[in-house]
Amino acid sequence: LDTAWREAMPMNAGVFVTEFGSSPQSAHSKLANIIAEQDNHLTGSTFWVWKETGGGWGLFDGPRKGAPAGTPNGDLRQDYVAQLSRIVPLATVGTLNFFHYNSFLNTSRIFAMEATAPLVESNELAVADSLVYVPSHVQLANREVKVFGSAKLAGIDMQPDKSHVLRIAVIRNGGKYQVVVRSTE
Repeated sequence: LDTAWREAMPMNAGVFVTEFGSSPQSAHSKLANIIAEQDNHLTGSTFWVWKETGGGWGLFDGPRKGAPAGTPNGDLRQDYVAQLSRIVPLATVGTLNFFHYNSFLNTSRIFAMEATAPLVESNELAVADSLVYVPSHVQLANREVKVFGSAKLAGIDMQPDKSHVLRIAVIRNGGKYQVVVRSTE
């Protein structure tokens, strides 16, 4: 991604990874490293569901033994869900400096982000909301949401699919702010 961004910057272009994936056996190593590298570069992507029917690199295992003929898929691969459906910033007031999410199954899940708020001299536009998405499989019942710096937690909105959106009220004073979410499943 270093090379892609180096070429995109002079053109004022963005970078988007249009497909990536890994075998189920390397989900905790290869897939996790690919996602971490995309996060480090603040780069969006789409997951490639190759060989979805009958297993393969997709989100589902192959059909269970004894399944009726024509059954396309088996169980959803929870390790893929944990890594691909994760806490991410949806909208950021100011410049997103970094974000990270530890998404492995059976671990404490920790999301952290830092951004720099813009400096606005008018009091009319002094506060705006950054938004952080929390998928439905990440439990917020045992949550700890902390906001530091030039921001505060304004609210947590539940969506129709039981996911949540954290509203972070950002004071646009040119300062940095951080959001940390800790959750266990």
